[in-house]
This record gives sequence, structure tokens and C-alpha cells, in this order.
Amino acid sequence: MLLEPFGNLLSFDLDGNFISKTKLPMEILAYNEVFPLNKDTLLFISLNKYTFVFYDSKTNSIIDKKFENENNRDLLMPTHKTYVYNNRIFFSIPLSNNILNINDGSVFTWNFGNRNNSKKQIQKVKKEIMEEHNRIPPRDYVQEGLINYWLCLNYETARYKICLLKFANEVFKHVFFDKTLNKPFVFDQTKEGIRFLVPPSFNEKSIIVTEFPMKYYKYYDESILTEQQREIFNKHDEYDNPILVKYNFKQ
Repeated sequence: MLLEPFGNLLSFDLDGNFISKTKLPMEILAYNEVFPLNKDTLLFISLNKYTFVFYDSKTNSIIDKKFENENNRDLLMPTHKTYVYNNRIFFSIPLSNNILNINDGSVFTWNFGNRNNSKKQIQKVKKEIMEEHNRIPPRDYVQEGLINYWLCLNYETARYKICLLKFANEVFKHVFFDKTLNKPFVFDQTKEGIRFLVPPSFNEKSIIVTEFPMKYYKYYDESILTEQQREIFNKHDEYDNPILVKYNFKQ
């Protein structure tokens, strides 16, 4: 499935052949992300009054809306807060450590001990968002000291629960919680100097990052490239297609 910006849903088979184009109901102003719940029901993550929009593909109609987010919806974008694991859809609730399982309503909560954002801090940020409505990016609230961190990204594999935290002064922390060892691994970058600061693709065996040439953040280590790979990177410019960089988890 592929979403068009103006409310069309395109469908393709796994070989890339076009199947259909569907005009989605106009009662929703923005369709931002789409996930299948079952054969007939789709979940749209939406920048609207309700973040969750449930859609019946048989009748081309909206059948339910949940997670009202009217006051601060323009500031706390709902995109890149959802991931799929084990045929379940998980959503990172803004300004909290809570990860909602949309399928059954259960919640997983990250706990960073005395580094957690306090309820007082969160309420102050919410108040500023509603009163100022000045579209300040969430990371700026961290920089101003209103909250300790911003929970940027969340993912999960059979072995790991994964998140990325943004602190002040461009400090990031990756947290890989090993479910088999019941132990967290916390680091700002790998031994090779790699940071996963954009939404990558996770699966059970690897992390795949779309790489554009960047001045400050690189998703590859030049020392491990072959001569041919190094030549490709050196010739790469802003008009080229991105390069996929794949990291395999150690077994």
C-alpha cells in the first residue's frame, strides 16, 4: 500500500504491479500512515482531531476514530511513532514513556529511574503547547530544560526493545533492552561512531538505514568498506538515489 498526499490509497502486488487506486473518505483531512489490522480493516495514523482512524476497505468508510488529540495535534506530529512487531501495531504516546499496543489496548512503559520526566515537567510542556501554539519542535523543550529528554523512536524485535532518547546539547542515547537477559544496553553511538538518528528499518536480524551523504551523521564506517564501495560513496551526491546500509545483529 502507498499513500498519496491528497487522500488516495494505491495498492500493488509484491512484484510492484499496480492493482488499484482508492479515493479515501474526505471527512479525514490528512492520511499520514497506513497499517493493516486484518484482511478488511486498515488503521490510518492521522494528523487530525483523532490520531487513530479505522477504515473498512469493503465499504470504503470510516468505522471508528480514537485517541483524541485536538489541542496539541499540530505540534506533536503522530508520524514515525508507530511500529509493527509480531503482527501487532504499537504507538509511542507523545510526551510519555508509554507504548500502546493498538490491537489489544495494553501498554508498555519505559522506566529510566531518576532520569524520567516528572509529571510536573510534562504538564508544564503541555501547558506551553496549548497556550503558545508556536510550533516549537519537541526537542527544543529538551534544550530549554523543560523536560529531561524526548523519546524519539521506538522499535522491537524478538530479542530487543529499542528506543532513542534526545537530551540537551545534541546528546542522544540508544537503549537496547535485551529481553532474553533482562538487561539494557545504553550507548550514544557504536564503536564505529554510528548513530541511528533517523527512522531505520528493523527486523529480527538486521538494521537497515537509508543513507544520504551527511556532514555530521554517517551511517557507515569507511574503514570497513571495500575499495569499490568507497568509490561509490565518494561519487555520491545529492541528486543520486540513497544508498541502503545494513547492519546485522551479532548472534
